Amino acid sequence: MEHHNSRPGGHPPVYTVAQPTTLLPFLLSSVKGKSRNNVKSLLSRRLVAVVSPESAPIKRMTQEARERGVLIDATYGRRTQAVLIMDNDHVVLSALTPEVIAGRLEGGERPGAEEEL
Repeated sequence: MEHHNSRPGGHPPVYTVAQPTTLLPFLLSSVKGKSRNNVKSLLSRRLVAVVSPESAPIKRMTQEARERGVLIDATYGRRTQAVLIMDNDHVVLSALTPEVIAGRLEGGERPGAEEEL
């Protein structure tokens, strides 16, 4: 397993699987500073990825989700700042930034960010 730390610019860490394993043991050994309950909670939320909406592949994915009826727009009319990809093939648009979402998933609070996920 290879882990690349976060780089300047807010890029998330990248974990590379080097041997066959199941997801929970892999995450428990990879994600430092998180309890088993924290990791299980993240898994139970069914969230696969939080990405920026700017790239062409994500724009295509969003459009395809809209056409298939699996797009959830949670922006309340505001600009989309993050796209959440769920394990059940749903795509969620959010007005919160990926950093705010990541902080909330990690259990941290961000002053002034009172909108719901």
